Amino acid sequence: MAVVEELHFGRAASIGARTFFSAVHGVISVSLEGRFAGITPELLEREVTVLTRLLAHNSS
Repeated sequence: MAVVEELHFGRAASIGARTFFSAVHGVISVSLEGRFAGITPELLEREVTVLTRLLAHNSS
């Protein structure tokens, strides 16, 4: 792989990792702020699990 391609791939991976973190962090932050009315911690955990699996599957 050429150096330029490696740099591009590294930047894309970095941006993807930050987007992934932000998505999960956002869901958890909103939950901790109590803005998910009527959602139990168990349901929230399932939703975060589904979100992370979807993000991981679609990033490969």
